[in-house]
This record gives sequence, structure tokens and C-alpha cells, in this order.
Amino acid sequence: MRKLIVALATLASVAGLAFAAGGPAQAEGSVNPFADQARAAGLSMDQARTLQANVDRELAASGGKQVAANKIEWAGGETLVPLPGEATVRDLTAAARPTYNRCPYLYLCTFYGTNFTGTMHLMKECREYSDETYTQSFHSWINNQSNGTKAQFRNWAHNTILTTGLPLSYDKDSDWLGDYTDFFKPCN
Repeated sequence: MRKLIVALATLASVAGLAFAAGGPAQAEGSVNPFADQARAAGLSMDQARTLQANVDRELAASGGKQVAANKIEWAGGETLVPLPGEATVRDLTAAARPTYNRCPYLYLCTFYGTNFTGTMHLMKECREYSDETYTQSFHSWINNQSNGTKAQFRNWAHNTILTTGLPLSYDKDSDWLGDYTDFFKPCN
């Protein structure tokens, strides 16, 4: 057990040195392939570590794959984590695409914070999603899907508790909904 702890501590130190020294730019086998991206976003080494800890927490819940310094892709969707010190998310990899408050066209988006702040989950496929991939309740949402598409928020028994209005529909402060939603369906 002690050897494992020492090995993990060594790995963490190497990751920090790679970031500080400007390690290999997303090279194969790089300890932190997103270090250059974090640096380009203006993050200090401590901020990059904080961001990675937040991403790791979301990864553990979603079972997805980290594809950028603050982005996770998972079956049918994505999660974006705000950079330390920022209230809203920004996609460090995205080419310009039409959005409403960072929610891309054709997506249902939920946010941990009110007023579309905090970690954002993006769902696109027409299927039921579980909130088990969330590390906390959401407090705002945006339905930015195609014309005529309404989204559904469902409880533990899969009963619809809210059907959104037609796009573009949203709620900047939906604490009650986040507390009672267990499943989402971006289309009905």
C-alpha cells in the first residue's frame, strides 16, 4: 500500500512539473495531455489542478472520457466544467457554433447554478438520460433544440413532471425541478 501511495505522489509531482515546465504538447504518453490547453486559457498551475479535480469528480459520475481540459464526452452528451474563477463555462475546443447562453443549437442543457452558471450538461440524443451522471442538482436549463421539439423532465418513476415549451425555452432558476428530476428526455 505504501508503494502505491508513493507512486501516486510521484505521478502527481511529475504532472505538476510537466505543467510548470511546459511539458510535451499533448504528446502521446504525456502525463497531462491538457496542460497546454489549460495554460493557453490563462490558468496557473494551482488553477489547472483545481480544474482537473473538478473534471475528475464529474468523470467519476458520468463514466465518460475527458477530451479537453474542461470537457467530458459521454454516451449521447457532454459535460463542460467552468474554469476556476469563472461562473460560466466555455468550450476550449469548440469552433464557433450557434448557441444561446453557451447551449448549442439542437441540445437540451442543464446547469448546476442559476442563470445558466456552473457545470453544464448537454444532451442531444432522443432517449432518456439519468441524472446519476450529475454530482449535484441542476438549477437552470435551456431547451435549444429544433423547432417543435419539447423536452421532458421525469421523476424516479419515469413520470413526466415537466414538459418544456417549444424552443427556445428555458428557466433561469428551477431549484424545485432539479430536486425532483431523476431522468431527462430531450424530445417527446
